[in-house]
Amino acid sequence: MQNLLWLTVTPANLVTVATTLGADPEAAFVGATTGPHNLLVCIVCRDTDALFRYTTERIGTLSGIDRMEISPISGYAKRTAPPIRT
Repeated sequence: MQNLLWLTVTPANLVTVATTLGADPEAAFVGATTGPHNLLVCIVCRDTDALFRYTTERIGTLSGIDRMEISPISGYAKRTAPPIRT
């Protein structure tokens, strides 16, 4: 199952939290953003029990996270992105 995690992280901890979560095998995407939440993480978990464990035992132990919202991904209209041109 795939879920979007919308995190509100204190600015002083944003890079550390993003880098830490980016190293996790569950994290398919980690990106800083603006607005009420400043970190977006797409995670892949085997089932709801694994999702619960990841959000409570992994994310819940990280310093600087003030708020988290979980949005299940129920389907995709498009999953590819154009290549980045430099």
